[in-house]
Amino acid sequence: MRVATTAMTALEADDEHIHRARIKWGLSRIDVLNVTLEIADQATTLLRTHRLHGHKYAIDAVLAAIARTAPPRHHHRRPPPKT
Repeated sequence: MRVATTAMTALEADDEHIHRARIKWGLSRIDVLNVTLEIADQATTLLRTHRLHGHKYAIDAVLAAIARTAPPRHHHRRPPPKT
């Protein structure tokens, strides 16, 4: 299963009770994608479609746009054993 997010997740997850190294470790295990203008436009469309606005929903809309457009992760399959 592919897990993708943005660097904004690190910002949202940051808490003084969580050591920064733990957040970095968690992010190192998943695909962290850039928030491009295209992603921002898609997030804006999602917000408008659902009549939402403002910072309260912005990060979630960006994450939804990332999830909708992230390319599939390529799994490296082992070749079948020779018989």
